[in-house]
Amino acid sequence: MLGGINVDPDNYTREASETSWLPTVIFVALLFTIWGATLVNIPDVANIAAVNMFMVVGALCLAIAAYISSAICGKAVFPFGVFGFPKLDNVTYLVLSIFAGASAGYLYTLIGGGIASFTQTFDVVNPFLALPPLFLFLLYGIAAPGAEEVLFRATVLPIMLRIGANFKNQTISLMGVVAAVALNAFFWSVVHYYTFGGSLSFILTAFVFGLVVCVLTVAFKSAVPAITAHIVYNSKLVLDYLSPTINFSINPSLLTLLIMFTVGGFLIFILMKR
Repeated sequence: MLGGINVDPDNYTREASETSWLPTVIFVALLFTIWGATLVNIPDVANIAAVNMFMVVGALCLAIAAYISSAICGKAVFPFGVFGFPKLDNVTYLVLSIFAGASAGYLYTLIGGGIASFTQTFDVVNPFLALPPLFLFLLYGIAAPGAEEVLFRATVLPIMLRIGANFKNQTISLMGVVAAVALNAFFWSVVHYYTFGGSLSFILTAFVFGLVVCVLTVAFKSAVPAITAHIVYNSKLVLDYLSPTINFSINPSLLTLLIMFTVGGFLIFILMKR
């Protein structure tokens, strides 16, 4: 509904049985493997690897607590499922959510600080920059956004929305949505500030990006667009940073746009067929 979120259990609440656990387990296992191997084998980034491992473990623990709470209370007032990916029954909706996330992530690299925020002399980022390009792309471009979004958007955000829910009429007010989105983005930006350091402009950039991905998550009732947006954003920064040292056959920005328009054209084709 316009004034908030009407939590119809048949449409909005996703219990454990309605979660697509295979991609969820694969994704989380990959994050564990990547950050575990980094923690053991790359001492220069061991601290940030430990932080990302903590985020994935924290998300898992919070998700277990949420499902237990749901079982005890009888009805779960979640606007969307906690932690796990939704079942991929609607391909069009999945493609649309991915495209929306990719577009938001790419556009934010143009207006949200872009490469300047990446190349600032943060104590934590500097060791990343010394890594081989493939490891830099894998860790900073994919694994770090994955761990952060699994915790903050896939797990913490629906729990925060549930805290402000009205259990009697199964609704979450507009004020509750706004408060959850703002607090989630604020806590995420604070974590970034204390992890990476940086200026006030950096924490503001992180806060606004947090708002964007939170809104995407609430709009699509899934963390898929948030994960996509964050991966595209970080990956674009990495590609821009590496472009002077690597002989790309095509400009990375142009390549990103080409991919987006290709996916967008495919999406339009699907919608026209429906």
